[in-house]
Amino acid sequence: MFGIRPKWGAYWMGRSGTTGETFDLARYSQRFITREYTLARRGMEAGIFLPKPGPFCKSCGVRNLCSIFGDEASELPNLFTEEAV
Repeated sequence: MFGIRPKWGAYWMGRSGTTGETFDLARYSQRFITREYTLARRGMEAGIFLPKPGPFCKSCGVRNLCSIFGDEASELPNLFTEEAV
């Protein structure tokens, strides 16, 4: 967008409000970075947050609303059931 090629990247750790370890972005093309960022941004703007089950699910701050593990998930459509297909 601004003609600046980012050299380093880091994950934002929303729970702690910090960033993770930085890593070199040289292996990723500008096209790849732009596509990934654009897709993520579109999802956030549309309110779409897809679950990605893993070992950190136990400590997730929104687990109660998760369509896979949540106690309150019955209020949300479960896209992972046979009926939803």
